[in-house]
Amino acid sequence: MTKADTNKDFFSKLKASWQLFRERTALSPLTKMRLHRFKQIKRARISLMFILVTYIISLFSELLINNRPILMKIDGKLYFPTYSKVLYATDFGLQLHNELELDYRAIKPILKETGRGWLIMPPVPYNPYETDSTPAPLSLSNIGCPVMGLSLNKPGEMPSDDASDYKWIDVSEVDGIRVSQDEDGTKRYVWIKFTENPDKARLSDFASIKRKYLGIAWNKKSSIESEDPKDYTWYKIGTEKGIAQPDGKYTWVRFAKGRSGEMYPPLAPSFKTKHFLGTDSIGRDILARLIYAYRICMSFSLLFVFITYLIGITIGILMGYIGGMFDTLFQRFIEIWEQIPFLYIVMILGSIFHLSFGWLLLVYLVFGWSGKTWAARAMTYRERERDYVLAAKSMGASTMRIVMLHILPNIIVIVITALPFAISGGISSLTGLDYLGYGLRPPTPSWGELLSMGTSMYKDAPWILSSTVTAFVFVLILITFIGEGLREAFDPKRYTVYK
Repeated sequence: MTKADTNKDFFSKLKASWQLFRERTALSPLTKMRLHRFKQIKRARISLMFILVTYIISLFSELLINNRPILMKIDGKLYFPTYSKVLYATDFGLQLHNELELDYRAIKPILKETGRGWLIMPPVPYNPYETDSTPAPLSLSNIGCPVMGLSLNKPGEMPSDDASDYKWIDVSEVDGIRVSQDEDGTKRYVWIKFTENPDKARLSDFASIKRKYLGIAWNKKSSIESEDPKDYTWYKIGTEKGIAQPDGKYTWVRFAKGRSGEMYPPLAPSFKTKHFLGTDSIGRDILARLIYAYRICMSFSLLFVFITYLIGITIGILMGYIGGMFDTLFQRFIEIWEQIPFLYIVMILGSIFHLSFGWLLLVYLVFGWSGKTWAARAMTYRERERDYVLAAKSMGASTMRIVMLHILPNIIVIVITALPFAISGGISSLTGLDYLGYGLRPPTPSWGELLSMGTSMYKDAPWILSSTVTAFVFVLILITFIGEGLREAFDPKRYTVYK
């Protein structure tokens, strides 16, 4: 046999195997109708596409959210720091302080100025474990910033971010602020008031989230502030520009956390610092931790659901098909196993060992499979007495063939319709354990940890709680939409005729 004949024989066998595979995996007309119906449910289809796309993107989060560049060129050589070994600062002569690895954000302008090369940073140049210690700009808002900075008689409209340019006072200062004294000894004051609406609402000495307007009155001879809104020039808190004074100069207003204008975590969302959702209590980027936590909880839930359903349905089908003593023994075992307080065991193990992703998943798998057996067992009991199963037995079909080709395809509907709700349950369970402190070990990004931190400091840093709750609820709602769509599309009453 020549080499050409050998290759021809190989390709003919490969083609036959592919054809057999296509025949075995071909969708039945009923399944095609169900999938077509699912595609018609717009809400479910869009939700599925969104979850799939965002999860796939999250698997490559290092390219979008990282403190290492996607691509870097130094001295004519290309580097891919995101997925390569650590690049030491001393090897390139770019050690700015005492860091071991290159500080990529800091060396980017240096490379440009010296002409040694360039680098491309991700859109969010922070990783979820990094504490950002770089000086933050002064805040435009009083949320979480109890100290206000005033800088009077400035020639420029755009305020400075240098804390030394401001006079720092407590936001809740009741009396007027003394700013100068005339030659004849007359003291000059600045009045400060807050309100929700300069035209209607009452004035207040105390700032709050609702009071979005700041009123300033200059060159007052008394420290006792007026309650008449017409005596003040009103400025909406959050405006970047300064306030125009009657003499043509400007007053700059900024807010800070420390009495001398210091800014420390948690920091509010800012496009200047590229902390688009702010930072947490130790300076870690909230957006980075949200995305990485989404990847972790989705991966955990998908693995948990896939493995537990695989084990539970396999055992359930065998219980229903074999029956007898095998079924009775497994029933008694599962009934005993389900009485073990799973939540308490996880909490005890989590408090003692600080479980990692793998160990926590293993604990969930050990206790999570038993509940999946009952539905598969009941459906198999019904299907094993059908005519097509009895016919397959009479023709000498093996147990494996009967289970895989006849019984499983007819009970798979209960699995598909329950999957989305099981996935959302896995996400909620992991988030709940992390919230209580018994889940994944710190500093692993976790929605539960962010929820715990957000609830403890929601007044000073509302962006932590609001962004986490929004992401968590949004994902669960989308998964619920998918589950509702699957239930409607696979409803047996729609495509089944009883005779």
